[in-house]
Amino acid sequence: MEFIREYGIATKVGYFMMDNATNMNTMIDKVSDDLEHEFEVFYDPLPHRLRCFGHIINLAVMEFLMESDHPQQIPTTDRPTTKLSNGESEGR
Repeated sequence: MEFIREYGIATKVGYFMMDNATNMNTMIDKVSDDLEHEFEVFYDPLPHRLRCFGHIINLAVMEFLMESDHPQQIPTTDRPTTKLSNGESEGR
């Protein structure tokens, strides 16, 4: 909040460009609370948080590339499926 005080921009705070990390929600909620308590400025964080699509794509691709270096074993079976069930026992 120091920079907001220093530049006198409490009523001019606009949008924040962020990735999808949940700690970003915490941060923008804190900014909203501080603006209201210190400057008596209402700031709704929900519509003012923009998610950087490029950053999100980059994170997804990096995760995909890292996972491909360490493939996990997917359990398989050689038994053919003969009947699908909704999990309820028959006769009910």
